[in-house]
Amino acid sequence: HAKGREMYRTVQAMIMGVLAMVVTLSQAVGQVSYILVTNDVSSGTSSNTTYTGTSGGGSGDKWNVPGNWDFGVPASALSAVIPDKASAFTVAATSATIPPYSGDLTIGSNVTLQIGWASGSQSPACYNALGTPGSTTIHMGPNSMVKNRNYRGGANWDVPAVILYGAATFKNKESTEGVTNPTFDYPVTGSHPLTLQFGTCTFNASNSFSALTGEVGSTVKGTVAGSLGTGDVTINDTAKLVIDAADAMADTATLSLNIPTSGKVTMNGDDAVGTLTIGGFPYPAGTYGRVGTPGTASNEVSWISGNSVLTVLSDSGDVHDPTTFVITDDSVNGETFMLPAPTVTFTLTFNEPGTFTGGAGDVVNSGSAAISVDSVTQVSETTVVIDVTASSIGTLQVTTTGATSFEDVFGNTLNGPFADDSTIAVHDASVLIRPLGILNLEANSGVNPATGSLWKNGDTYRFIFASSVMTNAIETDIEWYNDYVQGLADASPLGIGSDQGATWKIAASSSNVSARANTLTDPAEHGEAIFLLNGSSLVATNYADLWNGLAPSPINVSETGGSPAINTQHGDTWTGSQGNGTIHSSQHLGAANVMCGLWPHTSGAHWFLRWSGTNTAVRPVYGLSMPLTLGTTYFPGSVLIIR
Repeated sequence: HAKGREMYRTVQAMIMGVLAMVVTLSQAVGQVSYILVTNDVSSGTSSNTTYTGTSGGGSGDKWNVPGNWDFGVPASALSAVIPDKASAFTVAATSATIPPYSGDLTIGSNVTLQIGWASGSQSPACYNALGTPGSTTIHMGPNSMVKNRNYRGGANWDVPAVILYGAATFKNKESTEGVTNPTFDYPVTGSHPLTLQFGTCTFNASNSFSALTGEVGSTVKGTVAGSLGTGDVTINDTAKLVIDAADAMADTATLSLNIPTSGKVTMNGDDAVGTLTIGGFPYPAGTYGRVGTPGTASNEVSWISGNSVLTVLSDSGDVHDPTTFVITDDSVNGETFMLPAPTVTFTLTFNEPGTFTGGAGDVVNSGSAAISVDSVTQVSETTVVIDVTASSIGTLQVTTTGATSFEDVFGNTLNGPFADDSTIAVHDASVLIRPLGILNLEANSGVNPATGSLWKNGDTYRFIFASSVMTNAIETDIEWYNDYVQGLADASPLGIGSDQGATWKIAASSSNVSARANTLTDPAEHGEAIFLLNGSSLVATNYADLWNGLAPSPINVSETGGSPAINTQHGDTWTGSQGNGTIHSSQHLGAANVMCGLWPHTSGAHWFLRWSGTNTAVRPVYGLSMPLTLGTTYFPGSVLIIR
């Protein structure tokens, strides 16, 4: 056995010697290598320990498990190695007893090292998995990531020195958790891209990464010259850039901003870049500063704050006119009603930043409706908003005149006219005949909730009430209850009964007829929107919405237009049903005990399913109208609708 061990050590030493030569040679020819070869085979010990466990994120700690490492959990002067993986692989460090170590850390390709997890697995000790700042160097392979979910264990954290061997990412938040804020006091080297997600990421050393991208809520802050690397800087999504020192970015860099929102860039130190693009469009050379910048900025812009200046050294020499514009509007499926005079907002969008020339006097209607132009406003570098009010029925097609133009940032011009390619039909809502005269067509901006379009001839709808009087639930025949509800509607002072052509059914279940069958509200059918008898309050968008187990609006209007009857403090109402409108097998109408809903309630399905009462007690009931149909007095040809 002793000879066997000695032979094993001799062979291992030979292998390690060869690997060391391979590493040296590969580095000499410029190939990537980040293997730590530090085993001391003569003594049977190792300077590094390699992760051999399985992938696992979430709360289950993988780091502080001795069996997951070939030489035990990293501690003291050991270096930690998580080898390359062929696909995504996560190692979670969530234990509150992770020991510190001062050796290096290798995060192989496709590997994510997760620090902490949610509120129950966060501790300052989780940061020990990253090594010791000032002693440790983190070697990050291609597509590797440090994901920090340890904000309760210390939202602000120090990152050791980093060497990149491929594109790598620091993600400083997950899901709805709080952000963490890494500070890079030590250099990040290696000519590869670095991506930052979430948190304030502060760079306090000169760095040599080849490109830097800030994404999804990150704030990228450079505090010394050269701190933002040697290449391009891209600020995407809701990310922001803070320049706290002169020359933080390379003079040859392209600074790319996705949108020019207010305060996107803070200039607390003068800096220069080679080129500037915003939203994918090039901007000309020159100096840029905040509006009212003290000093010499030739371009005062809203997307810069701070008192220093950004210098763009060159531009693309763009000589092309803006070529594309799109006009959209906020009408509903190309229709609008005069209620009494509708305002339609048209949005004119160009394909690159620039300045629009034109005013209210330069906007006309190519359609037949009479209009007034309320305002023409350039709301962003690519967008102009035009508000138009129609004062007669007809059609609406907005067009700007030839006097309008759009000039890009390089002085290239696209001349009007700019015409909408769609036509809006303008209706007069007062001519629609509303059965029962109750539905308020102006509610919900004139939109039929069931269709998502404006109310029009042929649309259907329903009403529901909780009764103002009460009855027992002894009868077993559903038609007895239908007659009861119809009688209440017929006697209503609102004029909602048989004489007005309205049919009403009880929303309740007998032993053989469900509430949904009795009222013809099968959720499989789309159906109509259902309203209270005030004409405005929406109870359900359609049948599926009525029976989805979620509370509608309180059914707090009776057939008289007043409040429903109440026999208990909770507003018990006979239903004999499950919450989805099906029959309650043992507590239907006519059973000894009958299921009740609660008409005032908005919790879950409690409006239709809460508790039972003896059938001799008296309670209110729900009445639901059969579908009612909008009519019109329009004659053929009086309204032109162009789709």
